[in-house]
Amino acid sequence: MAAIERFLRPVCYQGFPDRLLPEALKAANPLGIWRTVEGELQAPEKAI
Repeated sequence: MAAIERFLRPVCYQGFPDRLLPEALKAANPLGIWRTVEGELQAPEKAI
């Protein structure tokens, strides 16, 4: 059971500098994906 729990732990990126975040989580949205930010769906600013 401990092995399963190791992979289920929550991960939080709050307070991480933008340069250390995965591409999908950066504020500039370099991948151009749809995201939910503060409860609102946001479209990418530009198409890739």
